[in-house]
Amino acid sequence: MRLKTFIISLLFVLCYSSLAAQNAVIKGNAPDYAGLELVFYRYADYITYTEEIAGKTLVNEEGHFELTIEANEINFIFSFVGIYRLYMFIHPGRIHEIALPERKDKTTSQILNPFFEETFVHIAVLNEDEKGLNRLISSFEYEYETIFAEIIQGRRIIYSMESIDSLVNPIEANYSGLSAEPFFDSYREYKYGFLQHVSLQQRSRSISDRLFLNRPVLYNNPAYMELFNQIYTKYFLFFGRTRAGRKIYDDIGKYQSLSRLKNTLSSNEVLREKNLLEFVILKGLHDGFYTADFYRKDLLVILDSLRMNSQNEKHREISQNVQEKVTRLLAGYEPPSFELLDRDGESKTLSDFRGKYVYLNFCTPVSYTCLSEFETLQWLKNKHAGYLEIVTILLDENLESMQEFLTIRPYDWPFLFYGNTPKIMKEYDVRTFPTYYLIDREGKLILSPAPSPSENFENALFRIMRANKEL
Repeated sequence: MRLKTFIISLLFVLCYSSLAAQNAVIKGNAPDYAGLELVFYRYADYITYTEEIAGKTLVNEEGHFELTIEANEINFIFSFVGIYRLYMFIHPGRIHEIALPERKDKTTSQILNPFFEETFVHIAVLNEDEKGLNRLISSFEYEYETIFAEIIQGRRIIYSMESIDSLVNPIEANYSGLSAEPFFDSYREYKYGFLQHVSLQQRSRSISDRLFLNRPVLYNNPAYMELFNQIYTKYFLFFGRTRAGRKIYDDIGKYQSLSRLKNTLSSNEVLREKNLLEFVILKGLHDGFYTADFYRKDLLVILDSLRMNSQNEKHREISQNVQEKVTRLLAGYEPPSFELLDRDGESKTLSDFRGKYVYLNFCTPVSYTCLSEFETLQWLKNKHAGYLEIVTILLDENLESMQEFLTIRPYDWPFLFYGNTPKIMKEYDVRTFPTYYLIDREGKLILSPAPSPSENFENALFRIMRANKEL
C-alpha cells in the first residue's frame, strides 16, 4: 500500500514538474535580418521593471531563426531591434511562428541620442487565428487606446461609472464569450479598471475593493500591474495621512519594523491578504526611495527583513530587484558592472581598474562639452596617474569610428565602446553628455554623480583623499 502511494506521489511530482518546466518556441523567417542577433527580454517584475534576457538567437544567412524560452505561464516579452521595440505574448508549451517588420536600423543621430524612443510594434503571430491571444490583445488595445486618448485629451468628459460603461460596453461586446483565455479576460477587466481610476479619481477605494480585495496577485499580467502601480503609487504617503496610518512613520523611521508596518497597513481591509499586503509594501518601499519622506537606510532595513523572511519566493526576488535598483547608483554601493571593448578590441570590466580611484565618464564625440573637457581630463590623467584612473565610455556609431576618433585625438587613458552593452546608458541613468561618477579603490561609488573637471573635481578628490588620510 505504501509502495502504491509512493508511486502515485512520484508520478504526481513528475507530472507537475513537467508542466511547470514548459517552454515556448519562437521561430520565423526574415531574410533582411540575416546575421542579426535577436534578443528577447521580459520584466523580472513590474515594480522595478528590471529587464532580464528571456532568450536570444542568431538569424542565419537564409533569414531563419528559432529560439526556446522557458515559460511557466503566459509572458509578455519584447526586443529592441533597430528603430523598433517589438513585443508579444508567449504561451508555455506552444510554437509561435512570427513575422518581423521591415528592417530599419537606427541612424547615427538616433544611436547617439540617449532620449531616442523606439516605435512600439506588436509582433504578428502567423499561426494564431482570430481567437489567438496576440490578435485579441492587439485588436482590443486599438479600440481601448482610441477611447483612452479621447478622455485624456478632453474630447470625452466622464462624470460617472455609467458614462464609462457606455464607452466600454461596445468594446466588451466584441470579446465577451469569444475567449476561453483567463489571461485575456483579466487583461480586459484591469484595463477597464485603469480607465475608471484615471477618469474618476475619487473612486479609487471602490475600484481597489472590487479588483484587489480577495483576488489573486497577477504578477505577470501587464494590465493588472498597470492598475496596481497606479492605485498604490506612493501609498505610504497617502495612507500616512489617515488616522489609522499615522503610525507608519514610526514603523519605518523609529522601529524599522516590518511586522509593525504590516499591522498598520492591514487596518485597510483590502490588505489583510498577506500576499497583496507584502506586494504593496514592496511597492511602497520602492517608491519611498524616490521621496524625501523616509530615510533610505530605514527603508533598506525593512526591505532586507522582507527579503529574508517572506514565505513568497516571488517577493524575495522582487525585494532583491528593488535593493539592486535603488542602490545601483547610491554612494557606498558598487555601480553596475560592465564588459566593454577598448580601442584595441580587448574586453574590459570595471574590476580591471580596482586599486585606483576611477573617474568614470560617459561622452560622445559629437558633444562640444565632452570634447572641450577631454583636454582637462588628459591634464588630470598626467598629474594624478599614480592613484587616479580616468575611464571614458564613448557613445559612438561603432568600434571602428571610436578607433578613428582616437587616432586623430591620441588621448592615452582607457576609452571603452558602449555598443556591446547598450543598456549601460540606462543602468547609469545617462541623460546628458558628459556624465561623471567617482569610484573608490575597492570599486564602490563615492560621488554619484561626480562634478565635471570644470566644476572643481580635483578639489573634491583631494577632500576625499584627505578624509581617507591618503594626503
